[in-house]
Amino acid sequence: MGTRAPKPWQAFLASVLLVVFVASGDLVTGVDLAFTLLYLVPVVLASWFASARAGILIACLAVTPRLIASLTLVDVHPAKALWNEVGSFLIYGIVAVLVARLRRYVRREQRQQRLAVTQLRHAERLNVIGRLVAGVAHELGTPLNVILGNAELLPEARSPVEIERRARVIREQTAKISTIIRHLLEFGRQGGGTKSSIDLNEVVRSSVELLSSTARKRSCTITFRPSGEPVRVFANPSELEQVFANLLLNAIQAMPDGGEVRVETGVAARGDRSDHERPLASAYVEDRGTGIAASDLPRIFDPFFTTKDVGEGTGLGLSVSHGIVQDHGGSIEVDSTLGRGSRFTVLLPLDAATHGSERASERVSEHASERVSESA
Repeated sequence: MGTRAPKPWQAFLASVLLVVFVASGDLVTGVDLAFTLLYLVPVVLASWFASARAGILIACLAVTPRLIASLTLVDVHPAKALWNEVGSFLIYGIVAVLVARLRRYVRREQRQQRLAVTQLRHAERLNVIGRLVAGVAHELGTPLNVILGNAELLPEARSPVEIERRARVIREQTAKISTIIRHLLEFGRQGGGTKSSIDLNEVVRSSVELLSSTARKRSCTITFRPSGEPVRVFANPSELEQVFANLLLNAIQAMPDGGEVRVETGVAARGDRSDHERPLASAYVEDRGTGIAASDLPRIFDPFFTTKDVGEGTGLGLSVSHGIVQDHGGSIEVDSTLGRGSRFTVLLPLDAATHGSERASERVSEHASERVSESA
């Protein structure tokens, strides 16, 4: 989580106040090298957070009281004082221009980096869609066959009731196809940076529905157990859906002979830097597949690292997912044993506007009690 940069007028005002403070020392003690160097601080601040013009204006404000202080000294020649202060002003001006250009360069590089990350995430999203196409095509086959059969029998209908019944079946199956295609198109649409208060249950449910056809095609089932109450987080829903789609697809591919993928949402407690328990939104994806070797665990979030066969993945899914979760102030925990399966747990900050800390703590306790009773 980065700190917010001050606005240009705030940086300029702070620089003016700093100049006034330092100038008061010059007026009392005369020109001194230490004060001369201190003037570089407000010049650099104004140039970085505002503009080069602001930095040069600060330099003017810095040189004027120093020139007055120099001219008031009996043992300093006016021409020498003027020469020194003009030289100082030129140095300040050069520093202001260089700092302003450095700021433009850094901001341009940051914009290009954000654009590259966005394009990479969208490319990985399209890659997931490519791997879902076969399952979606199979999912569309059943309603299309039902539509075709009812359409062929429609001319032979002998009563209005039968005609209405077959027409209703056709409408229902058409709506089902439309829902599948719309869901796929929404997932493929490039997600923006817009965040809002959303229910984590609905995001995970949407990803489960998207991957259900792919799971069935690979003889897998996805068992989703949502939290009993909404788990609200402040996030970008399309990006989180991409995270869980990647985790679900990895879980399905980790079980070549089929099996069950368990998904659950809720509220979990984790210790912060002060060792205080903090409630977090939690969602885990668990499989009973091949698992991950202990030597590979430290590298699973590295870009292009993969243990899958050729054609099964690009090695970007987990890396992109990790980046998205980090951008949302969360983390991903991994618990895996080779030959026994893996569990990926996504932890996200709860939306403070809708979750009181006291109520969240109660839900953590309730959730823990349920898990204990299940294990017993």
